[in-house]
Amino acid sequence: QRQLKDYQGLELEFNLDVTPDAEVEIVTDTKTGSSLKGTGVGIILIQINTNGKFEMYGDYVVVTGEFNYKFGGIID
Repeated sequence: QRQLKDYQGLELEFNLDVTPDAEVEIVTDTKTGSSLKGTGVGIILIQINTNGKFEMYGDYVVVTGEFNYKFGGIID
């Protein structure tokens, strides 16, 4: 049995089989709100921990999507 005093943080690993039912959104610019949004299929592995690690691997094929580009309140 492991003692809690040995606790060094938390690490999570997700192995995702993404189907077209899931909509993905990636914010490309947090200041303007520009983003990519769409659906697709793929296998994605995500590894994350409480020490700052964030890694994502895999293949994702976009089936449908849109790019919402915003610039300085002029283009939206």
